[in-house]
Amino acid sequence: MSKPAPTEAAASKVSPPARKPRRWIVKLTLAVLSPAIFLILCELVLAAAGVRVPRYHPVKSEIDYWIPFEAPGRPPGFQRVAPRDFKNYPEPLPLFARDKPSNGFRIFTLGESTVQGSPYEIGSFTDWLRVRLSAMMPDRAVESVNAGNAGWHAAEIRTLLGECLNYKPDLIIWMVGHNEFVPQNLVQIHRFATHPILTQLQDFARGLRTTQLLARAVPGIVQTERITLSDRKSSDDVPCVNDAELQVLLDRYKDCLRGAIRDAKRAGVPIVVCTMPRNLRCTPSGSFFSTTLQNDANLKKTWIAKYTEGAHALAQKKAAVALQRFDEIRAIDDTPAKLHYSTGQAFEMLGRKDDARAEYIKSLELDACPNRALPSIEQIIREEVARGQVPLCDLERVFNAAGGLGVAGDELIFDNVHPSLKGHEKIADELIRVLEKDLNLQLDRSRDLAGKPGREKLGLDKYDTKITSSKECLMNLRLVLASSETGALWTKTYNLAEQAHTLDPTDWEMFGAMGLLETLRGDVAEGKAKIEKAMASNSFIKMQYIYYYKLEPPYRRVLDKAGIDIVANEKSLSESERQILNNRMAREKAK
Repeated sequence: MSKPAPTEAAASKVSPPARKPRRWIVKLTLAVLSPAIFLILCELVLAAAGVRVPRYHPVKSEIDYWIPFEAPGRPPGFQRVAPRDFKNYPEPLPLFARDKPSNGFRIFTLGESTVQGSPYEIGSFTDWLRVRLSAMMPDRAVESVNAGNAGWHAAEIRTLLGECLNYKPDLIIWMVGHNEFVPQNLVQIHRFATHPILTQLQDFARGLRTTQLLARAVPGIVQTERITLSDRKSSDDVPCVNDAELQVLLDRYKDCLRGAIRDAKRAGVPIVVCTMPRNLRCTPSGSFFSTTLQNDANLKKTWIAKYTEGAHALAQKKAAVALQRFDEIRAIDDTPAKLHYSTGQAFEMLGRKDDARAEYIKSLELDACPNRALPSIEQIIREEVARGQVPLCDLERVFNAAGGLGVAGDELIFDNVHPSLKGHEKIADELIRVLEKDLNLQLDRSRDLAGKPGREKLGLDKYDTKITSSKECLMNLRLVLASSETGALWTKTYNLAEQAHTLDPTDWEMFGAMGLLETLRGDVAEGKAKIEKAMASNSFIKMQYIYYYKLEPPYRRVLDKAGIDIVANEKSLSESERQILNNRMAREKAK
């Protein structure tokens, strides 16, 4: 028997009325959306008004790296936003033409100071590419643009790549990997490893036009100074990154390299990626002890005493005695990089090449704050090149093959990473081989200017020996003072300073460098006398050492050890000298 249909009144009781949205949800939605909508409107208005966000924050405050160049009698083109201060051989401007010719062949080479050619003003491998390719492709207008920048890391260089791709290159050369441990990068990595979400939000905010506009009215909202000194120094106790931060560093490097390859492919521009040549037989930047040794003062004291004995025996060429001491402390703690470096030196003295090579590689892997590409960086390069199917210029292999032990040393590199002039020639050789083989670049080898003809064309035959000796000395000096080691690199650096000073006895900078090195070795009285004489003989040297004392801890340590009264020297400056020093300090802070 069917039930009777409910009446209209009953139905109205059964069906509840439609609910109105709760007021708090509406208010919350409006509270969230209103600022977002306002921010979007601000960004659109500022974009329409031409407000731009700097590409290279906080590398430079300027928007672009390449800026227009025009001068009477020269074709319009581009120069760097910060031209290089080359005193003897200024770069010819423009660096590349505004209007690329129909037969143009334009190369941008991106990288760090090794690409820039430090410390030389001429003779980098990009110079060799220009000279040799121009000769072998006479129907092409070759532009080899050096886009290397000292101290830049992969993320910054990838940004520069994006700008370079706007100028119709025919080829990109990517040689990046030594600078991932620079303070500017380490501080960012530490922030991300500690507070990843907050860091991403801060980076997003810094990339807004609204933030940039507010920064003009309220200084300090956006950091404009480049970080040149990290608050996390490497020492005998603490590495500059922990395991988590190291993984972030490697992941970020991999993302940058993968992104660079992708960017070039999307632009339809061939890219050649290089492995990194570096001196594996060079003093590590710093060492650190294991946690066990850090917590045991007596055991640590024993380790240091035995290491000192071994280092002393090594200096006296008593390799077997040195190995005995090193073996004893290896059982206590084999973490410090300097132990493996010194052990490698001892094995090398004894002719045990395979053992020496393994120890030098281990020394780099354990470096407290490496300023050379790690083996893991080299491995990432090889993997990403294979993944992206782009040509590889295997400079690590080439430089290792030239090394006496099968690992690169000072045969083609004069310090830790910077190629010598001969090394730059070698890089150009390998790059040209790769361009011809892997990119099918048609070259007339009968017109090649390799070797002496190229050196004459570049002016290297007239590049004064004294200039190269002093520049190499100053680059090595920083490394020696930072490591506090007084072994082979100390000797080489001292010899360079002595050679340059012999060629020019009025070069007080080299004379002062000899004093700094002597002080570091323990000859404090002789070192102090040289430093003081250099400062008294040349006001530039005096201002230089005051400047270094204020900004570079390795110099400060040695100047303090020598007993140099920096305060008194600063008071003795004239008004104009004080102004020059202040201007230089201000420029450093503005970088």
